[in-house]
Amino acid sequence: MSLLLKDKCALITGTSSGIGSGIARVFAREGAHLVLTYRKNSSGMDRLMQELGAMGGKVKALQADISDVTSLPALMKAAVAELGRLDILVNNAGTTERCPFMDVTPAVYDRIFNTNARGTFFCAQEAARIMARQKSGKIINISTFQTKNVTANSSVYIATKGGIDKMTEAMALELAPFNIQVNTVSPGWITVESDPVMTPEAAASYLKHIPYGRFGNSDDVGETVAFVASDRATFMTGAKIVVDGGQSVSLSFPPRSNEIA
Repeated sequence: MSLLLKDKCALITGTSSGIGSGIARVFAREGAHLVLTYRKNSSGMDRLMQELGAMGGKVKALQADISDVTSLPALMKAAVAELGRLDILVNNAGTTERCPFMDVTPAVYDRIFNTNARGTFFCAQEAARIMARQKSGKIINISTFQTKNVTANSSVYIATKGGIDKMTEAMALELAPFNIQVNTVSPGWITVESDPVMTPEAAASYLKHIPYGRFGNSDDVGETVAFVASDRATFMTGAKIVVDGGQSVSLSFPPRSNEIA
């Protein structure tokens, strides 16, 4: 079976753990050459590099803070120097702080927006300039299913991800003449290393709200991102692809009397 991303050159941001590491694993398995960024989790990055090194493809880790937009031209230059070209950008780097709406300060707002919205925007802009010269490219922005079904204490995070959804549509429109496709992948509840351990009872309670009957994992997201990044999805642009096991399409009510709880 042919590899989805054989010899494609990709930059993936925010890969030292969580969803980013899953995307990197799938990309490596599908034959891509990679430049991966991390902000401060060097031990997590080292573990991932060891894992990917065994797969045989070209992979390079670079420390980068996406919120520092003045550093992004140098990051893109380094990626192209390493890979020779840039076929794919996955804008995965992001941050959040759970905070009640009434308690959000300008400092909290700025920390989240500077990475999730501002960083994503200008990282895509720098990549698009390279891809426009190549007359081809894929930009995939990682959002969240919470832009449809929101949760409390996440107002700033959700605002940034809603912005990513709309900026993706705007990018797709303007970059289509350059043969650049821009799409959003929106994960649902994905289990990651930093999650607290749940009791079986707590897990069962949450799983009632996921029609597919299990939590997602980072490789689930990676598989979808790899398809969107591949040549099998060249007519898809400006789209939002939700990967959540059906969680965002289910409206949960207490069971009626004739239903089984």
